[in-house]
Amino acid sequence: MRFIVDENLPPELAIDLRENGITAHHVNEMKSNQKQRITDDQLRRLTIRKGYVIITKDDDFVKSYVSRKIPEQMVFIYGLEKKESLLKRMKEVIPQLLNLLTIHDFIEIKEDEMKFPFSG
Repeated sequence: MRFIVDENLPPELAIDLRENGITAHHVNEMKSNQKQRITDDQLRRLTIRKGYVIITKDDDFVKSYVSRKIPEQMVFIYGLEKKESLLKRMKEVIPQLLNLLTIHDFIEIKEDEMKFPFSG
């Protein structure tokens, strides 16, 4: 399982994932230059072509997941606005992510809970 961390999240998250043996890239690492912007549509196509799981705070991805199931799998971080608290929370859940994504295609991570809103 491979992850791509959206630009609205700190690059350190991709590093934390890699330190846990998970293949992960931050969007900024995929740019050919710093001024280039990778659009949400480009990210969606990348998740389909390369099989990435996207980690994001962007609710546009939630909308496309609900309407078209694109991306096929995602981790949505909600309500964690401060970088330090976001990274701390993610370090707590990283060990569980791979197992949870074998069961759930959509995981919502909040400060004190994880939800699986579209699991049947």
